[in-house]
Amino acid sequence: MNLETVATPVPASPRARTFVGVVARAAVTAVAGSWLGYYLVTGMPHVRLYVFEPTITLHILAAVLAAIYVFYLGYARRLPGGSPLDWPLALLMAAYVAATVGSVNWRVSLELTLQAGMIVFIFYAMADLGFLSWRDLARALMLAGAAASVYALWVVGNDYWR
Repeated sequence: MNLETVATPVPASPRARTFVGVVARAAVTAVAGSWLGYYLVTGMPHVRLYVFEPTITLHILAAVLAAIYVFYLGYARRLPGGSPLDWPLALLMAAYVAATVGSVNWRVSLELTLQAGMIVFIFYAMADLGFLSWRDLARALMLAGAAASVYALWVVGNDYWR
């Protein structure tokens, strides 16, 4: 046997593996931030003239993640939760429900409450499914919040300019 013809795979250097891991984590964080940013930045269906298309898009995006998450919870035979934000999110949802009950326009308040519930659901799904670490999820939330803030300033600036 000729030893010169045998090809031996060269293992990737630890530096290359870490670079690929960092790029992959950054990409997943950017996708998660974009997903959350969609809910924060897009126009709300209840204040648009044509509500069917944005409402269906919103519910399809939430339903895809809900199906994956519910399947995962059933497969793992456990309940969601266990994050440091369980109590604050429960209190936030209680405040939304109380505001809906005491609202003058129940329809608009209920839609906002349902949207906040979807965002909380998406947060739990992203945290529980293991695609993101808590640190990456926090970065995605901050990325989405920063994008929503810049967008809000842009809209207000345009309104003042007009």
